[in-house]
Order: sequence, then structure tokens, then C-alpha cells
Amino acid sequence: MIGLAGLMSVTAALLLVAGDGGDYRRGRDFAERYCKTCHGRPDADVPAPDFGVIARRVQGRSDDELRQVLHNPPHQRMPNYNQSNEESDDLIRYLRDVARGYPP
Repeated sequence: MIGLAGLMSVTAALLLVAGDGGDYRRGRDFAERYCKTCHGRPDADVPAPDFGVIARRVQGRSDDELRQVLHNPPHQRMPNYNQSNEESDDLIRYLRDVARGYPP
């Protein structure tokens, strides 16, 4: 039987893996649908970093900073898809999980 301390440890570990919000699969689907045209294709007409590079860049940035970038793209080549906050959180979760070694 697992004790209270063990249960708390397991819960804390799961929260660390899960993060603050967003869903990896939905974020991956969003990235595949909207972002892969430029990010993730070495032969893309528009040179853009792939998801692995972006995932490394998001480390150390807050979710709020990343939401700002997604809702107000830093350059004209990156379109604003007017995604919901939930979709932004999903995409952020996807990128953070890719940075931790999940498949892009």
C-alpha cells in the first residue's frame, strides 16, 4: 500500500510532466496543420527554423511571453492565425514537450 508521502511524490511528478496547461497532441496537430508549411520542412520556400530549434528557443521564456509571440508575430512572414488562448497553450505545451525529448 502506498503511503501519503508516496502518493504526494507521484502527484508532484505527474504535475511536473503535465506542466501548467495545454495538450501535447492538440498542439502537435495545430503545428502540423498551420506551422509545418514553413517550420519543419528543409525545402520550404520561406526559411524558418524547424520545431526542434524553436523548442530549444522557448526554454527560459514564460508562457505569457510565448503567447505574445503567437498572438502578435514578430515579423510579417509569420501569419497570425487568430488562435484561441487554448490553442496557444496547446502549441506551447507541444514545443515544451519537444524540448524535453518528445517527438516533433
